[in-house]
Order: sequence, then structure tokens, then C-alpha cells
Amino acid sequence: MKILITFWMLLAIGLVACGRAEEEGPYFEGEDAYQQEYVGQQGYGQGQIDSGNLPAPGPANAGQRVTVVDRGLNLAMAVVTVPAGWRLFHDIATNMNTAAYDRYLLDIQSPDGMLIRGLGSAQYTHSVGSNFDSLVEQMAMAGVQGIEGLRYGEFVPNQRVMAQSRFQRARQKALSMGSQLQAVHLSFTGTVQGRPVEGRLQVDHTLFAERGQHVGGVASVVLLISAPDQIETLVRLSDAIDQGIQLNPAYDQARSRLIDAVTARNTVEHKKRMAKNQTQFESHQAMMQGRYQAAYAQNDRWQQTFRNSGGSSGSGSGASGHDKFIDMIGETTSFNDPNTGTQVRQDGQFDRWATDGQGNFVGSDNPSFDPNAMEGNWQEARPLD
Repeated sequence: MKILITFWMLLAIGLVACGRAEEEGPYFEGEDAYQQEYVGQQGYGQGQIDSGNLPAPGPANAGQRVTVVDRGLNLAMAVVTVPAGWRLFHDIATNMNTAAYDRYLLDIQSPDGMLIRGLGSAQYTHSVGSNFDSLVEQMAMAGVQGIEGLRYGEFVPNQRVMAQSRFQRARQKALSMGSQLQAVHLSFTGTVQGRPVEGRLQVDHTLFAERGQHVGGVASVVLLISAPDQIETLVRLSDAIDQGIQLNPAYDQARSRLIDAVTARNTVEHKKRMAKNQTQFESHQAMMQGRYQAAYAQNDRWQQTFRNSGGSSGSGSGASGHDKFIDMIGETTSFNDPNTGTQVRQDGQFDRWATDGQGNFVGSDNPSFDPNAMEGNWQEARPLD
């Protein structure tokens, strides 16, 4: 799992990129607003960034080379070459406690407003109620804010991506680890400030399986947005940018170590929780077993008393073992009613009882209790022994 997560987080960079327009651009507020919102607050340019063992620079005329940095790990992730005049903005930070991304923004934009937007990678798991469709929808909605009247097509296989050698290598790697890799995309349309736009939602999807059942996966999402007559050009340019990306091996190693550490810590914490739950369960079982044994012992005594008394039902002057058992568990008292000559049972367990012959009973533990001193025709009713 660690290898897959690391691989897809890196693949997101290789298949993804995006940007923001200048003030005259059709989608966003401009570079000044972007710098203030994303860059100024993050302290860009402060401290030394470790570039690791990045590949050697390409030809001087290859375009503008931009180093994409993970501010959480303080490491360069990759070098991305964009066409002359294009701009790349990024704000990416790994959470050092969870190994997930706290922030992931990677935008590349052309001078005339064509946009490639990387939304990163995320995982879903069926056992916790998440699935591919809901995950991709959630990720996409964060990337298409500001576009009105959105209309989506259906996901279809992305034959263009699946034919690329990079995808074929990734697919083979996924298969070697018992997973499947798919590339799908869909088209969408909408308007921005009254102007029509068209886009592509491109998703690389890794499917995880256990015992032949699909249990979850990882989705890596890229958005391409442009004017309708530019979308095919943008698709080709995105492919060209993708082919020129140079990944940093040191970044992959650092994320692998972090994911290993987080996984190990989570495993230990999970085992502690399971051990605590087991201890509580065993304590509860012991308590219930003690209660059951006491009830069984009392029932055995009642059975013995019942057999020794010749099977008496307790209709005489004494209480049967069964009556005593019922009185004990129900906190009641059995006695003979002197007015009717029948056995009755009342709530409570008192030493003395009195009845007025009208179905009313009074109980007391007071030794000086005297029914004759009470107003009315009260007589003492003695509990059965």
C-alpha cells in the first residue's frame, strides 16, 4: 500500500499541472491576488529548499523550468518545463503526522487563459462508505469553482493516455502488486462570466482488491479548461508538458520513509485499541458469568427444596423455595392474607406488614409498628418464612 500511495502521489505531478490568469484572463483574479492568497501566507522564499538529486537541466530553449516544492517535507518534488510565456503556480504541503497532503495546488496557465489544473491524488475505501464516483466528484468540484452551468458527459477510457509508454510502465507496476490501473476521462462545458468554456476531467484510477473483491482505490485527477475551440490544442500541450517532467528520486524516498513511519505508528495504536477493547470485553464477560452462576446456584437450591418438600406448590403456611427465589430477584414479599386466606405478594421487603382487608397493604421495618394503632380495621400480615 505504501508503494502505491507514494507512486500515485508522484504520478499526480507527472500527469498534472495548472494555473491562474492575469487580470485580463477569463477565469481568475490575477497574479497579485494569487500571490497574496497562496504564496505570501506560506513564507515562500524563506529558508533553503533541498533540491535533492534532481536530473540535469534540459536544453536552454526547452522553455521555463520551474521547481515544484513540497513545503511540508521541504523537498523539491520535480522540475516542470512550461512553454515560454506560460506560468506555473504551486502550493503543496505534506502533513508530517498523517503523510497526507494538507494543501495541493498545481496550476499552469497560458497567456490567453488555457488552464491545466492538478488536483492531486486521494484514496477511497468501500468499508468506510467512500467510492470512486463520490471521491472524484468532490475533488473536481474544488477545481471548477467559478464555472456556471456545468454539464458533464460520461467517463470513457482515455485511449490517448493508455497508449503512452509511461502509463504502460505504471500499469505493469500496479499489476505486479496485485492492483489494476485505468485511465478514464470525461468532457464538460460551462460558462465563465458569460463566455463558454470546455474542459476535460482526466483521472488515473488504481483499483485495490482483496480476495477477488474490489475494496477501494486511488484517484489522480487533472482538469483541462479552455475556450471550446482550444481544448484539443490544450490536450496536446498538456501531453508535451507531461513528457518533460523530471521527478526527484529523493522526494520519493522521503515520502516512502514518512509513510512507513505513519503506517507503523497507526498499526501500534490500532493494536493498543484492540487490546483495550479485548480487556474490557473479558471483564464484562467475567462479570456476567458471575451473575449467571449466582442465578444458577439459587435455582439449584430451589429445585432441591422443591424435591425435598415433595413437590409442594407453597399453598400452605410456609413459603416454597420458588417463592423465596422470586421474592429475592424481584425484591417482593410473600405472606398469607388473614382476611382472604390466600397467599399474596407485595413490592418491597419489610419485616412487618398490615392489611385492612380491602386490598391495601403497609410494610415497615420499625419494631414498634402496631397495626392496631392505625385508623381503620388493620390487621397484621406476617411474611412467610
